[in-house]
Amino acid sequence: MSRTRASGQRNDCPNALHRARSELRRAASSILGIVDQLKEVNQDTREHNQYQESMINALAVENFQLKEENGAAKELLISEMVDEEDAELKKLRKEMGAVKRGLEEINEHNPSGRYPVAKLWHVEDNREARLDEIVECMMKKTTPKRKRVGDEENNSPAQKS
Repeated sequence: MSRTRASGQRNDCPNALHRARSELRRAASSILGIVDQLKEVNQDTREHNQYQESMINALAVENFQLKEENGAAKELLISEMVDEEDAELKKLRKEMGAVKRGLEEINEHNPSGRYPVAKLWHVEDNREARLDEIVECMMKKTTPKRKRVGDEENNSPAQKS
């Protein structure tokens, strides 16, 4: 009996081995199929990303060109439509000169944010104050006035009586 069992087990081994090999081949084939699908998906994703990137670049260039064209057209319209010799325009410029000056200064000192920047002004000369003028003014404001010795003696109550 032991021979039949042993011989039966021997006959099962090649079949089991054959089945295991077949399952391994199917699994490997399935894995290779999945790997191929992933490669295709990755390639499609890469191509899609490249397409999107090229579209973004093209739109950015087109946007820049349109801004340039709009700016040029605006300048052209302002130069055909505005009559520099118009009496009302001259009057308005005279009245609103300070507004224009303020806008020019905002654009000069902070064109990107267009928020005001504090400046010290020399009112008499209608210009921005220089650093030496600012320091001189600050010294006058902060330095206490000293009384002269001679003035105190002349103004003392003892001498008045």
